[in-house]
Amino acid sequence: AAEALSPTPLPGGALLSLAGGGSAVVALGKGSAPARLAKHVAPAAAGGAQALAAAEWKEGGALLALARAEAGALTLQTCELAADGAACEWSAAEPLGEADGELGAGFAAWVGPYARKDGSTGARLLVRSAGDALALHVRAAAAAAEGGKGEGGRLWVREEALASVSGAELLPLPAIAIDRGAAEQRPFFGFALPAVADGIKSRLEALQRSAAEAEAEAKRLLLLGDAYGSRQVVVAATAASKLFGLHSSTGAVLWSRHVPPLAPGAPPPLLRGPFVSGSGATALVHVVATDG
Repeated sequence: AAEALSPTPLPGGALLSLAGGGSAVVALGKGSAPARLAKHVAPAAAGGAQALAAAEWKEGGALLALARAEAGALTLQTCELAADGAACEWSAAEPLGEADGELGAGFAAWVGPYARKDGSTGARLLVRSAGDALALHVRAAAAAAEGGKGEGGRLWVREEALASVSGAELLPLPAIAIDRGAAEQRPFFGFALPAVADGIKSRLEALQRSAAEAEAEAKRLLLLGDAYGSRQVVVAATAASKLFGLHSSTGAVLWSRHVPPLAPGAPPPLLRGPFVSGSGATALVHVVATDG
């Protein structure tokens, strides 16, 4: 029996949490066609925890992510679901480093896919432990390349819990102006000469800057999107009716918003979502506030 229906949109399907502790992906038939089970995930082993997450991905499809935390280690398996809901195969389990905090019923995960430079699919996994700490993980082998300062594949962790995250979305930072470093790496021949010229110009400008100016410029560029969409903002809703925007590289708070009570004297509302519409600089974050 289904215990909860995930608000994550799936192409022609639904993500369910099962009362017995497992999860399922149901493909909804078109017209009079019956629904069918596309994926079933058995409950976690004794002493471990797991979470099934999904995010919209290529050509109307979705990326499914199965996070498992067992014996203090965190692993990730992914599966690219096509737009027609056709079954897909799980990838081999990839190590994401050590699992943070205590495991248990509070363990939850959200996935943020992005395109790697070689055309393959990369994924970041946002994990909430039973103690409400929040951490962002990538493949252990890729953590150093992405600037991780944690152990294994952990990029960062926020122990203060941000008042218990109840929902999250990962989306690329708006590329108001693609930074020059990314422009130099564009994989299109037509951009090669302009990128070389722009790169020389940026290096000359860098030599003329003071240390303080260089630091300010580096911080400014960090807030802009890159050419591959790998620099992301983590949009998180909490049980304290707050929304946070966290930088995927550092975990730093970029912005925060408080959703007030629905009536004078009422308790903080419960937030459903977040849901994101649009993209880039025009992306809008929506939540549904309820009183119970």
